[in-house]
Amino acid sequence: MAKTLLAGALATLCVAMAVSVQGQTTSTVWDRVYTAEQARRGETIFKDNCSVCHADDLTGADGPALKGELFTLLWDGRSLGRLFQRVRRMPPRRAPLELEESRDALAFILQSNGYPAGERELSTDASSLEEIAIATKPPG
Repeated sequence: MAKTLLAGALATLCVAMAVSVQGQTTSTVWDRVYTAEQARRGETIFKDNCSVCHADDLTGADGPALKGELFTLLWDGRSLGRLFQRVRRMPPRRAPLELEESRDALAFILQSNGYPAGERELSTDASSLEEIAIATKPPG
């Protein structure tokens, strides 16, 4: 009986935490959160700094894939801010990219995954990026 109650309480806590995390985001990567120009700049930054580990086509080499099914599976439901912080810590064993370079590389990653570009540039503000969820394509 105690194990059943504990399992139920744990399940309730997990659901509450998931709702809480999702409640913090106000948009998704499908809401046109970057510009095509940012992605163009980001492609150059990516190829100069990231492709040695992640491949020119972002499918991964020494580093993980940054596009495709595995990328979506790993990042679905997480915030864009979290991915931005990961990009900021790269490349390893070298000086990190500047904020704007990281942002533009992130825009290129979004474009490479088929998320649509829009009219407003992606921000470098961490709290703004935390409000954007990485999500699978909505139905319709």
